[in-house]
Formats: sequence, C-alpha cells, structure tokens
Amino acid sequence: MMRSLTFVIVFILSTLNVFSQSLTIEETISYINKISKESTPPEIRDDCNCDFYDVLELANDGNITITHYTKKYNCKSSKDRTEAWTKTTFHSSVIDVDRIQIDKRIGWINIPTKNDENRIKLTKLFTVQNHESQAEFLNAIHVLYDDNYIEQKVLNAYRYLFSKIAESGKYPFIDNDPFAPQNVEPKPSFPTQSISTDIPVQNRGGVLFVKVKIGNISHDFILDSGSDEVNISKELFQNLVSNGLITREDNLCYGLYRIADGSIISCRRVRLKSLTIGALTVHNVSTSIGDSNSPLLLGQSFLQKFKSWHIDNVTSTLYLEK
Repeated sequence: MMRSLTFVIVFILSTLNVFSQSLTIEETISYINKISKESTPPEIRDDCNCDFYDVLELANDGNITITHYTKKYNCKSSKDRTEAWTKTTFHSSVIDVDRIQIDKRIGWINIPTKNDENRIKLTKLFTVQNHESQAEFLNAIHVLYDDNYIEQKVLNAYRYLFSKIAESGKYPFIDNDPFAPQNVEPKPSFPTQSISTDIPVQNRGGVLFVKVKIGNISHDFILDSGSDEVNISKELFQNLVSNGLITREDNLCYGLYRIADGSIISCRRVRLKSLTIGALTVHNVSTSIGDSNSPLLLGQSFLQKFKSWHIDNVTSTLYLEK
C-alpha cells in the first residue's frame, strides 16, 4: 500500500512541472526578436552585405519601442557598421488583441488599436517598398518575406505577447497631464478593510489539497504556488461547459508552457467567472486546461487575487487576506 501511495505522489509531482511555468513576456519578446533577426534574408546595398532586423523592447511603463537595425558588413568601399533608427513607439494597452490578424492582400500582420485611431503594421518589406504610402512603411515592422509558416508563428507570438501583457496588469496606461480625462474628475476614496479567512487544508503525503467550488461543482485542488495559473482537466472543463459555467466569451488565448525537457507546449485557456474557497469568492480567474489525467491545481492566478496568504503547517490551515 505504501509503495502504491508513493508512486501516486511522485506521479502527481512530476505532472505539476508540465503546467507550472508559462512562457513569460520576456521570453516571448526574445522569440519575436530572434525570428526577426534570423528570417530576413541578406541583401547587397552600397557595396555591402546587409542584414535587416527589428528589435522589440518593452519598457517598465508599458511603452513598446520597435528599433530597426541595418547591419552592413564585407563592405568594399566603406567600413563595416550597424545603423539603427526607431520606427515606432506605442503603449501596449492600446492594442486590440482579439483582432490581430494577417492581411493577405498587402502582406501585413495587422495589429489594430482599440479605438482604430492608429494601426501597427508588421509587414513584408518587399510589399511595402512597392506600396504608395512611404509613411506606412516607416510605421511597419518587417518580419519575413515569403514564408507563410513563419509568418503564422510570428502572428501567434504577437497575439500571445499582448494577451500576456494585458493579463499581467503590470502596465496600465498612465498620463500625468492634469487635463487628461482620467485626471479631471476627482475619484472618491473609501477606506478599505482587510478581510481574512482560514481554509482547512488536507495534507496527503506532503501534497496539500483544498476544497474549491466553481458554481455548484466542488473538487479538491492541489495548492501549487509554483503554478502560474489554476489548472483544470479536460473532463472538468467539459462538465463546466455543460452546466453553463464556461461559455464561448470566456475563452482566452492559448498558453505556452516550457516543460522539463526545454520544449514548449501550448494549452487551451479560459477565464472562470468565479471560484469559491471557504467563504471567499474571486472572479475572472485565468485557467489552463490539461488532458483528462491532468491534476487540478490552485495556482497563482487565484492566489494573486489576495493581499497575502500563508499556510500554518501545524493546524493544516490556509490563511487568505483580501
């Protein structure tokens, strides 16, 4: 019996690694920059071999800057050099993630803003050179030429990047101008009162389980602070859909997760409208969906909803402060 229990615990712990860490914003930016640098073929200009690529940078204030680089080497009549100029800067919050798409008519990956006042265009360089508007070229990011497969990967990467930025909540748009609309009308302030509650935790051979309620459906979840998100199985997902607790509007962009062997897997994600533990209910919890054997994990997308939390190992109690 002890050997069987040990096997189950080892299996559970090894499975947690699959969904513990999603691909980060920084890793996604590195991927996009790597694709830009590697997928653009060289040209010969001004008696030099030239490599063209763009570098995307995300600042702490949420502004994204795209810088274009031209690397000139093996020059016959001049010195080797790298030239750089900034093509466009925009705030990450203006992007309408759901409408990012490839425009096959003119070769653009189109990234619309939420109010459609401006559009960031990721473009095939050849297409834009022959286009009438030079201004649009200056506001464009060339990512590749004629490889539709790579183009689709870049499109997916940008969708994932802006979704992760929006979900992180770390980059709100801030305008310190006193006449900015959000600063004109004073916002009433109300004193906030901390609410804390204690939740019983079951310790099963070193693995902590907590009773979680989604709508009228209850399950034991593994408390896993190392997991970026709550994770549910495919079976539970289908049950929640059947009971109307997850609808089409709750779909999120696919998650990308780096597993133990270094490879990256994709995973479907949804937003749970509410999730209850003890007397506390939280709303809009991002959740990944594993296969039928996937463990139910209570991860950081739930825990970060609270001001603080800790576990009392003596009393087997989870304390949450909201």
